[in-house]
Amino acid sequence: MTKGNRLYVPKGGDLRKSLISECHDTLWGGHPGEERTYALVQRAYYWPQMQDDVETYVYTCLICQQDKADHQKKVGLLQPLPIPKRPWESVSMDYISGLPKVGDLRSIVVVVDGLSKYATFYRSPKTRYDGRDGSSLLQACCQILGPAEGHR
Repeated sequence: MTKGNRLYVPKGGDLRKSLISECHDTLWGGHPGEERTYALVQRAYYWPQMQDDVETYVYTCLICQQDKADHQKKVGLLQPLPIPKRPWESVSMDYISGLPKVGDLRSIVVVVDGLSKYATFYRSPKTRYDGRDGSSLLQACCQILGPAEGHR
């Protein structure tokens, strides 16, 4: 049976729920809201109280409920880092990788002083470092730049 060019979906079983799910839950559906889901379902199908069924389905969708902005943790304001009192008291490190390999060197390690913003660059064979490696990099910085004040 049809209504215009839309198929009538009889009550009973899970067919109606499956059709709503197909328009709402699938990767191509992307969990659209109630109005968009209803528009997608009514393109090809018809049944009495279809809009009520779609509304109930979307309202009870766990993923949609978890993803609502009012259910997400509020993001706090960014807090500025404290200004260091002396050079090399606070440093940041980053890695530049994906560069063409030169010999056994695969990346560049960037170490930046938090006070002066002075950056030092080290060629490195590694693309990842653990805490021990970070300590040896800082020792290398101290050899070039001298130890931080208070560590002499």
